[in-house]
Amino acid sequence: MLTATATPFLWFSLRLLLAGVFLVAGLAKLSSPASVVHTLRAFGVKWFLAPLALALPLAELVTTVGLLLAPTAWYAACGALGLLALFSVGIAANLLRGHQPACNCFGQLHAVPISGRTLLRNALLAACAAGLVAAGPPPGTADLWAFFLSLEPYRRSVVVVGALFALLVIGAIVRPPESPSEADVDEAEGTAVESGTSAAAASATAATAPSAPRRAPAAPVPPRRDALGRTLTGIGLPAGTPAPAFDLPDLAGTRHSLASLQAGGTPLVLLFSSPNCHSCQFLVPKLPALAETAGDALRLVLVSRGTVAQNVEKLPDPGRVVVLLQQEYEVAEQFDCTTTPAAVAIGADGTVQNLLAVGAQDIDKVITRTAQAGRRLEDA
Repeated sequence: MLTATATPFLWFSLRLLLAGVFLVAGLAKLSSPASVVHTLRAFGVKWFLAPLALALPLAELVTTVGLLLAPTAWYAACGALGLLALFSVGIAANLLRGHQPACNCFGQLHAVPISGRTLLRNALLAACAAGLVAAGPPPGTADLWAFFLSLEPYRRSVVVVGALFALLVIGAIVRPPESPSEADVDEAEGTAVESGTSAAAASATAATAPSAPRRAPAAPVPPRRDALGRTLTGIGLPAGTPAPAFDLPDLAGTRHSLASLQAGGTPLVLLFSSPNCHSCQFLVPKLPALAETAGDALRLVLVSRGTVAQNVEKLPDPGRVVVLLQQEYEVAEQFDCTTTPAAVAIGADGTVQNLLAVGAQDIDKVITRTAQAGRRLEDA
């Protein structure tokens, strides 16, 4: 059986690997607590969001320190295994129900929809932690501080300079962005439509809304609710739910309602986007080609925010795509959408066809399936 003394270099390397992963993850989360709240909500967590948004990065940083010190390394490895197991259960549960929220595991450094690869990455890291747990407590000599003291004076200076440089690099890459990420914008600007204010009235000033970016708040905000008082989870409305009515202006100022867009029983795909969303910048330019391929089998509707000029810059030639502007998040919240890009299909009967599809790959699948359903209706 392998022991810590038999392969000290291997165990020490695994400790450094896990410590580096948890250090970057913890600092990245601390730099954007609103993103953590947003991610927890998207994963289906409904309670204690603000405390958890603080507890998770602190637990990761405590684990980092523990892995570097021999007396606490075994306990920290147990903690790392527990955290990775918890993350993996959350990821697997969402994948099993067909939900792929963005995983902000490393803050703004790496925020993409979860997939089987995310689960595999966690499994590999968990295997490293499990190996350290199975090996037992390391000897006192397998300590980062003991290793540092054993070096000659000039080598210690090199290590100190290298450590300071590494900290500066980490600090630079995990600092809060000058332009808030889409998750931060959601928390800073996303508020439920106030009671007594219709979506049409809320969107009437979309074309004149100020375009200056707003900074995210210093602390997480309470859970957001829609006009009916429902807590927003970001998962979307259940399939079969009647699609909420809305009325929004397009880029030319012409207003469109859900009923007018579905005239003749045409299936819809509503794609929620924002000119400030980095992931959307890669997807939005492809929409005209997707809409052209679908033809009359569906109507592709881009529900965006911002000014007319901002959206024209992102999509100068929308083609068949209908671009509508909401003032804040009044329509997105009616569909329980708290992230972008995300899409939902509305069938010819006016009901929601799927939970929110997040990310380019799943959105493309929704468009393809809806177009196929539309063609079957045309052939019937």
